Amino acid sequence: VVAGLICAVAGFEYLHSKKKLDCYHSLPVKRGQIYWQHVWAGLLSFIVPLILAVFLAICVGASHGYFSFHFVKLGLLNIVGYSVLFLLVYGVSLLAMMLTGRVLVGILGSCVLLVYMPALMQMFKGYESVFFKTCAAEYAKAGGIFKVLENYGSPLSWWVNVADRNRNGESVLVLLIGGLTVGILLLILNYWIYHRRPTEAAGHSMAARVIQYFIEIPLVLIMGLIGHEMVIKHQNIWWVISMVVGLVIIHGVIEVIYYADFRKFFRHLGHLGISAV
Repeated sequence: VVAGLICAVAGFEYLHSKKKLDCYHSLPVKRGQIYWQHVWAGLLSFIVPLILAVFLAICVGASHGYFSFHFVKLGLLNIVGYSVLFLLVYGVSLLAMMLTGRVLVGILGSCVLLVYMPALMQMFKGYESVFFKTCAAEYAKAGGIFKVLENYGSPLSWWVNVADRNRNGESVLVLLIGGLTVGILLLILNYWIYHRRPTEAAGHSMAARVIQYFIEIPLVLIMGLIGHEMVIKHQNIWWVISMVVGLVIIHGVIEVIYYADFRKFFRHLGHLGISAV
């Protein structure tokens, strides 16, 4: 997970510097070639050492008399599993780097995207249990789109399910193929964004302001849910109060991060109004 984040940041941090970006784009090389060269460099910098480490581990075991094809099978499974996990984290982190214009914000964005979907599904389940008095929690656990997104909407939750199935002796081939497919699609999506990402986005915290709403609104709803559950009486009133206070604070923090200036805390009140609606 950490390796995927580091490789994405190290390979594409030049996107957040106007000077470096101008230097790269002034080269007589197509944008697509630059993108895929960095992608392959990131992938190989993890996969090659991983293969060598597993090979050396098997050799060390064999030198001490512990060798069987079962260990070779486990080694190959580890190589494939960790490579797919790396690919997914790499793709998600690369997406965060594409959508942001500063390295620190890109790292924070990667962390957000890695937990975004499971956290969003947990929020929906929390609101179901609070406001839908006839909600059958046990039935909701059985399946449905929320359950799928909660279990497979993040590389981390996907890996937890792969590990659980492997521990229980179940086949993980479908999950590995699915993870590989999603990882490849993420790289293609990032390639599409890379071609359309304006050079002017470098230096700005977010390449597009619309991203703000996808962060701001769920966080406000979560704060409202927390305020609702912290009291016994007048829960709906505290739910509204918590969302209003949370909206002002979260909007202000995002504006400060976007402009890197504490004086911009109350900037773009119109965006705050849209989030409130």
